[in-house]
Amino acid sequence: MQTALYILWILIPLIYFLLALWSRLEQSTQIKKGKKRSQEASDLISQAYFVSGCSLATFLIDKYFIHQVEPFLPSFIPLGFVQIMLLPVVLYIGGLLVGGSKPIRIEKAPRPSESRAKRSGRRR
Repeated sequence: MQTALYILWILIPLIYFLLALWSRLEQSTQIKKGKKRSQEASDLISQAYFVSGCSLATFLIDKYFIHQVEPFLPSFIPLGFVQIMLLPVVLYIGGLLVGGSKPIRIEKAPRPSESRAKRSGRRR
């Protein structure tokens, strides 16, 4: 089970790096007018670094601290469950420490009649 967890902890950040590479390649190719671009590669890279750091922290916690906690666990909570839940907990705590992204502001789009009035220089 250890090997499967370690592979999972490596694959999750790797997927983010591959998505960032794909996004960078898609942006560098010719895009037809009207086609929406994919996510910004810089956003995906920063997310990949964050998830990589959390995966590394999860590995270090698992390697050096989890086995010291085992005697304190109740009998109905197996150590494997704690190891599986470790990455989501580290991601949550890391997200609280680092903070979220900037809030997305949705501005009200002008009505078509308002945009025509502005172009002609008069108001209705």
